[in-house]
Amino acid sequence: LMFQMANVGPMSGQYVHFTRAAGPGNDYALSRYTTETRRIYSVLDKRLGEARYLGGGDYSIADMATWPWAKRSELLALRMDEHPNLARWVAEIQARPAAKATDAKEEQIRAQDGKAFQSATPDQLDRFFIRGKYART
Repeated sequence: LMFQMANVGPMSGQYVHFTRAAGPGNDYALSRYTTETRRIYSVLDKRLGEARYLGGGDYSIADMATWPWAKRSELLALRMDEHPNLARWVAEIQARPAAKATDAKEEQIRAQDGKAFQSATPDQLDRFFIRGKYART
């Protein structure tokens, strides 16, 4: 359980950052987080081939914390056909009423605020991502 809780969010978040926001010149970081993210999801797939849920036979906080990342396979460039146990687990959680409610709320928020990054100026993006003149190096 500790592996899932300590690695999925941070590594997935870094992967997303370096693929979407960091800009050119970050080849090492992009390679590192791509490799680590793929490794982590392979470990998750292996675990989910051994147990129904991450912690064993019962749905737990580990599943709740990991599912929001894993369901975004397109964002993480994961091929779910290469991770059949993970795909099964994502679909099973996706069918739960609370997950459906979460997805509905997320879609509502995206519909209202989803264009914020597209309309942000380069300076606003630099400030948000703490890069350029906002970096503290």
